[in-house]
Amino acid sequence: MRRFPMVLLLGVLVSAVAADSRDDLLSELDYLHYFDRNEEILELLDQQRPANDYERGQLLWRRGRAMLSIADLSNWEGTMSDAEALALLEESDAIALKAVELVPEEAKAHMWRAAGIGRRGLLRGVLSSLFLASEVRDHATLALEYDPTLPEAYYVLGQLYRELPRWPISFGNNDYAVSLSRSSVAFYEEILATGTVPVQYYDHYTQLAHSLWTRNSNLRQRVRRWERAREEYGRAETALERGFHFEGTQPRPRTTDREEALEIIRRVVRELSSVSDPRVRQRMDLAKARELLESWE
Repeated sequence: MRRFPMVLLLGVLVSAVAADSRDDLLSELDYLHYFDRNEEILELLDQQRPANDYERGQLLWRRGRAMLSIADLSNWEGTMSDAEALALLEESDAIALKAVELVPEEAKAHMWRAAGIGRRGLLRGVLSSLFLASEVRDHATLALEYDPTLPEAYYVLGQLYRELPRWPISFGNNDYAVSLSRSSVAFYEEILATGTVPVQYYDHYTQLAHSLWTRNSNLRQRVRRWERAREEYGRAETALERGFHFEGTQPRPRTTDREEALEIIRRVVRELSSVSDPRVRQRMDLAKARELLESWE
């Protein structure tokens, strides 16, 4: 029987304990994120001393995510001005860029970089800038190359394709926006069903409703587009292309775009209104959903 030196065995045990400890830390950071406990995330991150570039990258993109969330929620609450939020977002973007350099194959590092660039563009009112929009698209697309089921990447892309002007000015496309937003909902619901996500998010649904309302296809147009999407989905070669035509995987449409949009947004408002002690994000999502519903009815 082969015997391993005690030093080697101890080294293996120490490495295993360190890996378990790192995974526990990352899980805790992600759990705190779901409940918008972003200040706690930053405090916890300040205490860490990563052992290598991989660990540093994993911690950095989570720091960038927390800073983006603080800027977004605080700006909505009115406790942070646009200028302050932009400054924090710029700092967050520098951190996200470093994370992407350290862990280039980490899908969420690319996704949160895309989200940060997009949020900064919306706050400045220059998301339609082709250069800025292309950066958002490119990082979200890279995220999907590494994780084709990442809901947040489809969420970011759905907004982007809805808000941008169409060709030849830019690459906006309302059909793609609806399909990408529907991908976001479908993959989010898969994760929700596993219990991996401990809270219910509603902005995936709000964005889908918004994209449907913007496209505004009648039933005949929807069926035609659905038939075409079924064919194109079968020929798609990348995650992004499948996202463009994801509607073709869904049941045959039975309502207009705006009828479905109203059904979705009313459900969002109803369910968020029933939350007894809403967090800031839930209050923000409810306010945005109500604003859309009031403008549509």
